[in-house]
Amino acid sequence: MRKLIRILLLVSSVVAGICFVGAALGGNVDPRVWSWPGVLTMSFTVWCVVLAVVTALSGLNRSWLPFGICVAAWVAGWSGVRAVSPINLSRDPSGDGPVLSVMTYNVFGLRDYTDVPIEEANQTVSAILASGADVVALQECVSLEKPLPMLGYTSAQADSIKDAYPYRRFNGNGMAILSRYPVKSIKIKEKPEGTAVFAGWKIDVDGIRVDLYSVHLQSFGLNSNDKQLYRRLTDGGDLKHNVKEARHELIPKVTHALRCHADEGEMLQRIIEADSCSRIILCGDFNDVPGSYVATQLQKQCGLKGAWAGGGFGPTWTYRANRFYFHIDQMLYRGMERPLQTRRLRIGQSDHYPLESTFQL
Repeated sequence: MRKLIRILLLVSSVVAGICFVGAALGGNVDPRVWSWPGVLTMSFTVWCVVLAVVTALSGLNRSWLPFGICVAAWVAGWSGVRAVSPINLSRDPSGDGPVLSVMTYNVFGLRDYTDVPIEEANQTVSAILASGADVVALQECVSLEKPLPMLGYTSAQADSIKDAYPYRRFNGNGMAILSRYPVKSIKIKEKPEGTAVFAGWKIDVDGIRVDLYSVHLQSFGLNSNDKQLYRRLTDGGDLKHNVKEARHELIPKVTHALRCHADEGEMLQRIIEADSCSRIILCGDFNDVPGSYVATQLQKQCGLKGAWAGGGFGPTWTYRANRFYFHIDQMLYRGMERPLQTRRLRIGQSDHYPLESTFQL
C-alpha cells in the first residue's frame, strides 16, 4: 500500500509540476503560434493549489523524490506566483511628492449583473464616490452628465459626481475618465478591431504630467449556452462529455480572444513607445490574467510593471459572474516607484470588481 501511495505521489508531482510551470511561463509563448500555453496560464491559480496539496502530501509521507520534484517546480514557476499572489504591505507616503490614487473599473453600463431591478441609488456610482480615488478610468460606461432613472442614477448622484470630479470625459464608446485633476485627451490613431477599445488622457497632477491609457481588450464572446456549459464543467457530473464539449465550444473562443489580445498588445506597445511622457499608467479590462502573453510583452517591451505585483496582497479575482473568477482587470505602470498600495474592492453591482492603486509621484 505504501509503495502504491509513493507511485501515485510521484505521478501526481510530475503532472502537477509540469502544469504549474507551464501555466507560470505560458505567457512567454505567442498565442498566435501556439495558444494552449495561454489557456493553461488562465488556470494558474488552480495549479498552485494542486501543487501545494501534492507538496504537502509528499512531505508528510516522506516521499522525497515527489517532494523534490514539487520544490523544483515551485522554483521554476515562482515568477508566476509573484505576479498572481504577491505579499506586499501597504506603505505610507514619504517626502513631499503628491499622492495619486487611480481606479480602473468596468462598470457594466451601470447595470446590476444579477438583473435585479434597481430601486434605490446606483450602487456602482455610490462605490466610485465612496472610494475617494483621484482618477477613475471606466470601461463600458454611459455618460454620467445627466441622471439615468432606469439605472438608478439619481440627480443627487449626478451632482456628487460633478462635485467630486470636475474633470470628466466620455468618448461615446464606453470609455470614460473621472478626475480631480485637469485632463486632456490623447489622440490614438490606431484603432483595434472587434470589441476592443482604447482611450488615453494626459493628467496634470499639480504640475506633474501622468499619461493614462484605459483599454478594454477583446472579449471572449461567450453566449448563454457557453456559460451553462462552463457551469456544468465546474459542477463535475459527466466530466468526459463536458470536457469534450468544452474543447469544441469554449476553447476556440478563448484562443481566438488570446490571439486578438496579442495583436492589441502590439498596438499598445507602439502607442506607449511613441509617448514621450515619463510617467505612464495602462489599465482596464484586459480580459486576460496576470502573467498572460499580452501583459508579459507589455512589461518586457515597454518597461511597465504590474501594480498588483508591486502593491497587492495575495491572489484575487476581479470578475465575478457565472463562476468565472479570474483576475482580468489589470493596471501596469512605469516612471514611478512601486505603489503604496493596490487593492481589489468588493463593491458595486457590476460583474467586475474595481482595482485601485495609490502612487507617490
